[in-house]
Amino acid sequence: MASLNIHRPPRLPCNHSFINEGKQKNEKAAFYWKIKHLALLALATLCSLATLAGVINLFSSTSFSRLSKYTFILSAGALGVFLSGNMLNLMASRLPQSLVSLANYIYSIVCEFFSLIALNFLRFVDLEKRDPHKGNGQQPILLIHGLYSNSASWAYYRYRFSKEKLGSVFTVHLGKPFESIETHAEKVRNKMLEIQRVTGRSDITLIGHSMGGIVACVVASKLAECNLLVTDIITLGSPLKGAFLTACGIGKAVKEMHPQSAFLASLSKRILNLPSTTHFFHIASKTDLLVPLSSALYNETIYAKRLTLSNVGHLSLLFSDSLIDEVIDYYKIRQNKV
Repeated sequence: MASLNIHRPPRLPCNHSFINEGKQKNEKAAFYWKIKHLALLALATLCSLATLAGVINLFSSTSFSRLSKYTFILSAGALGVFLSGNMLNLMASRLPQSLVSLANYIYSIVCEFFSLIALNFLRFVDLEKRDPHKGNGQQPILLIHGLYSNSASWAYYRYRFSKEKLGSVFTVHLGKPFESIETHAEKVRNKMLEIQRVTGRSDITLIGHSMGGIVACVVASKLAECNLLVTDIITLGSPLKGAFLTACGIGKAVKEMHPQSAFLASLSKRILNLPSTTHFFHIASKTDLLVPLSSALYNETIYAKRLTLSNVGHLSLLFSDSLIDEVIDYYKIRQNKV
């Protein structure tokens, strides 16, 4: 195994500054405005479906039970909304922008619902136990899950990566969700040392969803004393500058992800001090109701690429085929340059 020079050149200065206080307040107000109106839209939809189900149940002469009828109506309504949003997305180029934005939000919310169901079914699967026992010659990939989640959230990524025959793909289970991000980063660091022993490679690509992207940045800044090199960090909807809804969460990590936390202020400095050999690919969505674009996207530089999606929710980032295609393409391109 070839050794790596741990005295790497510092990253050149780039504009990763936080948004100013006035802009942050405006974005916070706009963010909560979207939440409120989308909640009203959801409530109106549910009331309409409940009314429709009640009317059908009143006049129906079939032998279905009342519960079966309501279940059928709600399922059909959700499917109708999903298909309508998808149709509007396909017709986006011919529609007014306001209608396109509404269609994107509807499509995103319905996809979030199905993504939540999928993640709940996967919760009892520990993908870390299925990690490869040897390398395949390519640079390994480590997938880091988000808050209140586990390694199983990467099931679809693992499937897609295996079809593309990418580098050895590993996952990590961060354990208790109430620990600090530093504690999570230490677990990831130990996992990376294990991957180094298994694959014989000292370089690695980190992919993190939500909080997992922050953990990836922190652990990359803690490797100066190790013979390890993080060549790429891909963040998916990661609140690198904080998320307003963290005020509703529980645990040390949640508090650290508050926009005004001292932890996030130090995170920006850590990223700036990473070596120029570490590149970023920040991915975020306009319809992510948990992490706004301004938090998940740093300015694009020669070291940082970014991608903005229009109709993918926070959880749906784990299941979007078009997004996974972008990640796969980025990995392949970077492997030809490393």
